Amino acid sequence: MSRRLSSGRVEYVVLDEERERLERNHERFAELLEQIERRTEELQLLQQLIELRLRQVEVETHRVRRSRALCHDRVSALTECKPNESLIRLDVFVQCLQLSCVTRTNLMSH
Repeated sequence: MSRRLSSGRVEYVVLDEERERLERNHERFAELLEQIERRTEELQLLQQLIELRLRQVEVETHRVRRSRALCHDRVSALTECKPNESLIRLDVFVQCLQLSCVTRTNLMSH
């Protein structure tokens, strides 16, 4: 009879430990979900910023093309626009990298 009591107590202790472990796992899972949601929101914001910057580049590229077309004939305007377009695209790429680094640093610090 003492074996049964002892065995029963061990089972209760194991069940309590298992329940506590499951509760900790649920809490950790909830924390991870919150982190994922925050990071998803940050990534969506970063995507919006990149899209806005790309739109600015498109507008600036269009403006440069129009101003050059007014000053030069069509053929020379097209050849002169190409270096400016490269610089503008490089500027966008650098800014995107900077935003990405800042965001990654912020995400890692959370």
